[in-house]
Amino acid sequence: MKRIRLFLLLMGCTLLGPVVSCCGKPEAVQAAEAVVERCFGTFPQQVQFALIDKQDGCDRFALSVRGGRLTVEGSSPVALCKGFHDYLLENGYGIVSWSGNRLDLPDVLPDMARRETVSPYRHHLFFNVCTFGYSMPFWGWEQLS
Repeated sequence: MKRIRLFLLLMGCTLLGPVVSCCGKPEAVQAAEAVVERCFGTFPQQVQFALIDKQDGCDRFALSVRGGRLTVEGSSPVALCKGFHDYLLENGYGIVSWSGNRLDLPDVLPDMARRETVSPYRHHLFFNVCTFGYSMPFWGWEQLS
């Protein structure tokens, strides 16, 4: 009986390992939280991330604040980070930029009804970081428009 339990436990950990980690959070949520920690040194106590499904194959995120706690729901680590970043910018609570990062959340966030944003695109691509310094200075209006 002990061997069967051990086998089932190991199989469960093997199958669920990529999706849920030892702390019970999906890996996508952990990845997004790690980005916030790298940017600001800590993950804010009044913020929580939750994973939701894509909509028609497109990433989406939703923001809501209840009881002073921000909930960012997202369909991927990128969607979670985008949602958190948008909330910071729209409310003047912080910024992440090449020249520096700032996070200044109040202890209790004002309530906000749930608002959802869905990307109109299934695939996303943006210039490589070096494009702005190595290529774009030599571009003409034809390349920029």
